[in-house]
Parts: sequence; C-alpha cells; structure tokens
Amino acid sequence: MPLLRSTIIAAALLVFILSFDDFVLSYFCSGTSVQTLSLYLLSMLRTGISPVMNALSTFLFILSAFLVMLFCWITFFDKNGV
Repeated sequence: MPLLRSTIIAAALLVFILSFDDFVLSYFCSGTSVQTLSLYLLSMLRTGISPVMNALSTFLFILSAFLVMLFCWITFFDKNGV
C-alpha cells in the first residue's frame, strides 16, 4: 500500500491539471444553466479582452505550474525515500 500512495497522488494531480485543458468536452457537454470557467473565459474573449480575463488566465497558469512542481516534488522525495 505505501507504494501506491505516490501513484495515487500523482494521478490525482495530473487529472486535476488536465481538466483545465478539457475545453472541448465542457463546451459540448455542459448544459445551458451551467457555465464552467473555460466557457466563461470564452464568452469574455468574444466581447473583448479585459483585465479580469487576464487575471483569471494568470491565476490558472500559476495554479497549473504550482501543481506540476508539487507533483515533481512528491515524486522526487518518494524516490529518494525522504
């Protein structure tokens, strides 16, 4: 069971990161009453670029980069046994 811990954590982080890139799925599968963040950004892009869109995009980029670094950190310390 201890060997599965890093695999489960890594898989959860990768799924979370890849979910941001899944715009096509959210575009075609979301209902009319649901608006995901990617659809909200698309609707803002159609009306023009605003500071809110820049801030959200920057936040998502930093969050994704942080999660990738966390994944690398977890796998590094798990391989070294620390």
